[in-house]
Amino acid sequence: MPGRPPASRPSRADRVSVVIPVLNESPTIGDVGRFARADARAGEVLAVDDGSHDGTPELAAKAGARVITSSMLGKGASMEDGLRQARHDVILYLDGDLENIVLDELPPGRKPIRTLRFGERQRAEVYARVRRAAEAGRQADAVA
Repeated sequence: MPGRPPASRPSRADRVSVVIPVLNESPTIGDVGRFARADARAGEVLAVDDGSHDGTPELAAKAGARVITSSMLGKGASMEDGLRQARHDVILYLDGDLENIVLDELPPGRKPIRTLRFGERQRAEVYARVRRAAEAGRQADAVA
């Protein structure tokens, strides 16, 4: 924004792994990947591909994401695969088919609802929660 000093890059400890489970998201993955990369807090963007056959992995890589192949057991399993590959303790999941995404800044003095940081023990608990959700055929709820 004009008149605003450039944002400094957050320290490694404050950076986020953005995990995007994808399956045939070629119309939107480029925009989603670029959106995620544009935020200074994004230490990495992972596109976890569940067997796309429409060029999604190539478009995700072109947008700056590190592409990994999932265990191909569905979205919940892809989320877990991304969590296991993440290099940062803070994980943000985005859907690969988001359209018209806009980053609205929080008003001054407001904070995000919840920021999650995981040590090894907490990460194991998150794996278990994501796995249970995948086995139940639903998406994992927010974890704390």
